Amino acid sequence: DPLRMELRKRPYMEWGHHIDTIIRLERRRIADQAWFLFQQGRIDHRELKSSMTPYQLRELEKGSL
Repeated sequence: DPLRMELRKRPYMEWGHHIDTIIRLERRRIADQAWFLFQQGRIDHRELKSSMTPYQLRELEKGSL
């Protein structure tokens, strides 16, 4: 598993940051998944807002323009 091998190279204290970076870059955050559902019309704006921070909402709206 590539992630496991990558984590072995890093000090334990860096694992969280590294995993968070991967999650963000691969758009696997709950906010990213909610945005995808919103774009498909499967959830409304109220549900979208409840699944993320105001900062995340601005970030995703800005990126879609």
